[in-house]
Amino acid sequence: MIAVFLALAQTIPTTASVIYPCFPETFLPGKQNVIAHPNELGHPPATQRQTLHLLTHSATYKIDLKTQRFESLSTFRNTTDGVVSIAIKLPVRGRQVTWNQIQNMHISFQVSKLKVTPIEEKVTRREPTEKQRANGVWAQFYEKNYVINLTFKPKETKSVQVSFDSPLPRAGLDGAQRMVVYDTAGADNWAAKIGQFNYAIQYSNKVVLQVFASLPEGKWQIGPAGAFLKFYDFEPAEKPHFIFTFYPNSLDPIGGG
Repeated sequence: MIAVFLALAQTIPTTASVIYPCFPETFLPGKQNVIAHPNELGHPPATQRQTLHLLTHSATYKIDLKTQRFESLSTFRNTTDGVVSIAIKLPVRGRQVTWNQIQNMHISFQVSKLKVTPIEEKVTRREPTEKQRANGVWAQFYEKNYVINLTFKPKETKSVQVSFDSPLPRAGLDGAQRMVVYDTAGADNWAAKIGQFNYAIQYSNKVVLQVFASLPEGKWQIGPAGAFLKFYDFEPAEKPHFIFTFYPNSLDPIGGG
């Protein structure tokens, strides 16, 4: 029976109320990642198609009984002898997103330890049903892109740090489970495999009573203080979501806000 549950949990459950950041992406599809022409956002053009490598990416969730706090650090390097100008976007996505999650979500960016203000693109959302709206759901589906423009000198390396926090998502038919999600699909958007990718979830036994599912299966190191994944030459799988679902160590009312 446990195997059946895990198989069904390979994607985000339709009943989950979840909001989550995603792997950094660019605006060009596939393996092409440098802006060749300016677009409506005014991104600077590149004089020729060049290559920017995402060398390392680390993403960490720190969770308590009510909040998820996320930080990622990406290291980019211009491997060419020319100047590279690029727009990097960080999508934030969600399912059954509530007003509480939207109103209490915060995100910030630093480039090489200097704070920058991103361009915030228009929200894409699907209206909730009347029943969902009555339960506080603001959007069945939610996506918003945060964009920063970067210019690299020849052979230059820069780091991009993202901080994100929001109320901790819920899962399960009764809302008793908690869940953190990370979408790694954007790793396929770069010119080469990601050299090293570290992913961690930090917690205490006062927060996590029991782990329900940790996906993808068979790759995690899980202990009383957290869960950890490590990859070299990373490419996202067909099902790119990393999903960690658990029962909290609390007497919080089932299905509460």
